[in-house]
Amino acid sequence: MKLVKLTNGVSFGTKLTVTADDLDSDGKLTVKFVGASENEPSYDLAVVVNAFNASNAPVTLTTVEVAKSTVTIDGLSATDVVHIIAQRSADGEDVVLA
Repeated sequence: MKLVKLTNGVSFGTKLTVTADDLDSDGKLTVKFVGASENEPSYDLAVVVNAFNASNAPVTLTTVEVAKSTVTIDGLSATDVVHIIAQRSADGEDVVLA
């Protein structure tokens, strides 16, 4: 699991080059968003995920799941590059765009 800290009061962002060690036994990448004190935020997140392979071609993701402050992504391989942007959800519901 990768930890990503707040980049400001309610927003998160990261760009990761996936390694084999980042993927769990099912081949999924899990990213947990935490505040400055490494506690999970008390609000739901809206999340955008984009992924590209080593040739810079888009990767079709199998699933993107959001559970409070954790995002689980299926369909990635080692050396893929994933961009994840998350921020406080305006209506309190999880919103996933992939």
